[in-house]
Amino acid sequence: MKTFRKILIANRGEIASRIIKAAKELNIKTVAIYSEQDASLDFVIDADESVLLIGETITETYLNSGQIIKIAKEYQVDAIHPGYGFLSEISGFAEKCIQNNIVFIGPAPESIRQMGDKLESRKIALEYGLPVLPVTTGEPEKILKLKNKLTYPVLIKASAGGGGKGMKIIYSPEELKEAIWIAKQQAKNYFGDDTIYLERYLKKPKHIEVQVFGDDFGNYVHLFERECSIQRRHQKIIEETPSPTITEDLRNKITSAALELIKRINYKNAGTVEFLVQDNEFYFLEMNTRIQVEHPVTEETTGIDLVKEQISVAAGNPLSFSQEEIQIKNHSIECRIYAEDPKNDFRPSPGKIINNILPKNQFCRIDTICTKNKFTISSDFDPMITKLVTSAASRKEAINKMDRALSEYNIHGIKNNVAYLREIIRKKNFINGKTDTTYINNHHQTLINSIKSQKTKIPKSIPLLGTYLYLFNKKRKHNNIWDTIGRWRAFDIIHGKINGVNNQCKIISLSDNILRIFEEEKVIDLEYVADKNHYVEIINNKKKYRCIISRHKQNTLFEVTVDGFNFIVDRSDLLEDCSQKEYLSKRKDDSSLNNGYIKSPLHGKAIKINYKNGDKVNKGDTVLIIESMKTENKIIAEHDGIISDFSVSEGEQIKGEQLLLRLL
Repeated sequence: MKTFRKILIANRGEIASRIIKAAKELNIKTVAIYSEQDASLDFVIDADESVLLIGETITETYLNSGQIIKIAKEYQVDAIHPGYGFLSEISGFAEKCIQNNIVFIGPAPESIRQMGDKLESRKIALEYGLPVLPVTTGEPEKILKLKNKLTYPVLIKASAGGGGKGMKIIYSPEELKEAIWIAKQQAKNYFGDDTIYLERYLKKPKHIEVQVFGDDFGNYVHLFERECSIQRRHQKIIEETPSPTITEDLRNKITSAALELIKRINYKNAGTVEFLVQDNEFYFLEMNTRIQVEHPVTEETTGIDLVKEQISVAAGNPLSFSQEEIQIKNHSIECRIYAEDPKNDFRPSPGKIINNILPKNQFCRIDTICTKNKFTISSDFDPMITKLVTSAASRKEAINKMDRALSEYNIHGIKNNVAYLREIIRKKNFINGKTDTTYINNHHQTLINSIKSQKTKIPKSIPLLGTYLYLFNKKRKHNNIWDTIGRWRAFDIIHGKINGVNNQCKIISLSDNILRIFEEEKVIDLEYVADKNHYVEIINNKKKYRCIISRHKQNTLFEVTVDGFNFIVDRSDLLEDCSQKEYLSKRKDDSSLNNGYIKSPLHGKAIKINYKNGDKVNKGDTVLIIESMKTENKIIAEHDGIISDFSVSEGEQIKGEQLLLRLL
């Protein structure tokens, strides 16, 4: 069997760690490249050798093919694995590798050119008899002239795009001009090609994709389908295999179509052929000429290591399995954990994670950017933190495992979508397979309201009492709380704000570990079970509440997770003990932030400014657009007014909480 001596991973985060793991199992040395902000992440430490990239921006580092090739030659690697994103679908990079006698672990440059361009791939699919959706192409001026003749809604897409970037649903002619500008800007920034087109929009499609593989010996296989219909911002957040929503007959038709396509184009290595399905009809969508984010579910159901197979095929070996040997052995589900705020239109939430508690991996697979307890999520990259994968003999059992995994996953310090994902998989529509790509758009507020409703069922005293017991655990040297505070103390009163609302409760000791809580009009008896590290367990009427607590640098602030729901607790009764006077002064109301001043809600870059000082705007107008973590975030005028004190320029890096302008 042919193999490599050393490979370089031209990527970062969890996919870099995944490739390093596969290489180690094949006894292949690895070289990781990393930017300065990634220096503490797992993949940098896990690789045999790690090299710091010169530069500050993505273009200067992970997209700098010249610098990467230079490092590869200097470290005498045999091959480069591009992972997904970045340079993985850039045919010019694959060609540079070949020109420098370095194997590109992926398809041939010609295949990337053919199938990486969505318009070109549509032509090829149509030529080989695959059904495709009608499109409108041309320069923006041409498309805008046709805007009143189009049938809405339509979907605007980047020809070289992927991962939901450069995509937007257009419902009326009035939206088209700005949407085209944003799509072209995204396409240029992410893919180096600003070509866009309009595609007929299906109202309730399912997103079904087929994992395919080819080698240099004329062997072609499919590894069945994945369903990826749960999406936000046209980006997948839950994937599973096999699909619970298509028939066996349709499965055979779709997998056969995908297999026929890669045979016709003589495709090598791993790839994914994607389709939209509606009313039992399927349409070719695109082909991704790389490993996919969601490849773990296919690995878990077939038992085939796709990354190892990529490396083996690139080294010149035939596929290690035939079509007849590939079987679906169980059901697998993947949830993507993102640094984002679902309540606020999934706004990216970069920043420092102060407590990262992963679920037990006995019953789930964890592909994560970092296993450390504390690390920083940069605003320069995609906000995905972790992929959780569960597998079982039945879909119901796989869902139950995922429910447990999400309930044990706790992230403190930044907003995240853990509770949101858990709410989705518990809904009847998901359990019964009655979902499509519009599910989140149509059910988002219902999901948010349901999370809020469930949080209200948790007694207010639980997160407040959790912080109280946590503090005693930090200082105590005795066996129980009452040995610490003294039994002479009949009761104690705890004050604090829970998610901004004032609360207080009175505690009385009934015995060593039994507490009586007076909360408003309620009297609750609680058993204090344990407190160690960040954990506190409390039992109320035989129901156990598992609290996970983190204390922020600001001494009065705590983040408490109770049964998967996050609470911010501000212990105002601790103010006298707070030594961080600077923080206390910052907490006071700042009158300068009133009177129409608008602050940036996040870190990022100003990529579009629509107004200048003195301009009149109406409520709802987009004043500027800030790009953060590969998403565009609009800063909207909250009322009619005149722009004043606006000093931001296009391309400027914006800090969170930075004053942007004043609206008079």
